[in-house]
Amino acid sequence: MRTRWIVLGLLALMVAPAGADGDMQGAEFTDVDLSGARFVRCNLQRAYVERCSLSELQMTQITEATKLTLSHCRFGQSQWRYVVVDDPKLEYSRIEGLQGYDVEFDEWQVEQSDITDISLRYCDLREIELENCSLRDFDAEYCDIPSGRWRNVDMGYGNFEGCDFSDSRFYRGSFEDTTFSNVDLTDAVFENCDIRGLVINGVRIDELID
Repeated sequence: MRTRWIVLGLLALMVAPAGADGDMQGAEFTDVDLSGARFVRCNLQRAYVERCSLSELQMTQITEATKLTLSHCRFGQSQWRYVVVDDPKLEYSRIEGLQGYDVEFDEWQVEQSDITDISLRYCDLREIELENCSLRDFDAEYCDIPSGRWRNVDMGYGNFEGCDFSDSRFYRGSFEDTTFSNVDLTDAVFENCDIRGLVINGVRIDELID
């Protein structure tokens, strides 16, 4: 069965080479090395990717990617530009380096994943849900990230500038040495969080509490 999915995954890549349009709706990729792959103007609705390597993956002008699922995958230095992903799911995966520009992750669900060295510009991550994840070294500028639910998420050493975190809920998270500059935290709630070194608009919060 596994061999069958590997063959199907390779066939899908063959019919949609780098830089070409491709209809991959419902495609499944399992145990495939997709390093260096480029998806341009592809239909990835309900696509399922499991146990794949996606180093240096490039996603460009993807507007049809509803319910994309990524499970037990590993990313390295990927680039996403002008991508709209509605109701995606990321679980038990590792992302080490991702650059995003004008990307929309609507109702993104992330579980048991490690995400480091991620940089987002002018992105939209509304109503995302993260649980038991590491999200260290997160660099975001002018992103809309409202109404999120963050449970037991490590956001240490992050830098957020001009972002909207209104109506967000942070529970048992870590903000060690994290910086918020000109952010909207209206109605945001921090509960049982580690705020050592947290700086908001130039003010170190833990010193105020002490």
